[in-house]
Amino acid sequence: MKVTRARSAPELASSGQSNALENKPSPKRATTSLRVSKSLTKHKKKKSSKASSPEKSGLKLLKRGYVIMHKIMRRKILGVKLKVLFNQKGLPYGVVAKEMQSYIGVLAHTKAPIWRPSWKQVPKDRKNKIWWCVEMAFEVPPEARRMVLSSASQKWREFKSKLTTQYIIPHKDEPELLEYPPADYNFIEKSHWDIFVADRLSEEFQEMHKVQKGKRSKNKYPHRMLRKGYANLEVELSEINPD
Repeated sequence: MKVTRARSAPELASSGQSNALENKPSPKRATTSLRVSKSLTKHKKKKSSKASSPEKSGLKLLKRGYVIMHKIMRRKILGVKLKVLFNQKGLPYGVVAKEMQSYIGVLAHTKAPIWRPSWKQVPKDRKNKIWWCVEMAFEVPPEARRMVLSSASQKWREFKSKLTTQYIIPHKDEPELLEYPPADYNFIEKSHWDIFVADRLSEEFQEMHKVQKGKRSKNKYPHRMLRKGYANLEVELSEINPD
């Protein structure tokens, strides 16, 4: 039978002290743990404060959200390009062409700053980005660049006109509604929005807007082709009358 020797009181005290020293964390580890704990607590507080105070936004007039064309984004990630058809005049037509035109609109709205007075003053790198995005999403020839940027220019001006006539002019006497960019277009930077609103509410622009509004009222045959375009209309007419 194995006999175990009973340890004396001094030995037990010495053993207890050594175990306590082994279990006690070093000052360096304790400091690191404290820092991590404080960092996590700070992060949680910051996260909770963001959740409790949502980001402010302006007017919301659209019933559904802004179209950002997720299916094109997915195709770009997968490296899939759809071929765009062009007629003899170099104009795009067909279903894919319509989708491309919608995508050009999204790019014109999100890439070109609205506060620039004219398309000529939009930085070249922004225009290049619009073309590169279209080129990555669709199979188009290099000579289509001019057509793409021309379309982007038109859609950019139409977007600015929409912001002016629907979001700014009707609420020019309600500055609190114009303090932040529209909730419908949350991609607009506040600094850009502030410059744009100030320009639209200036006396010079108000006078010019009044003159242009008078000219449009005299137009008996407003353009109503929408995204179809003349190229698609020609295709439809040729299918109806092959001769």
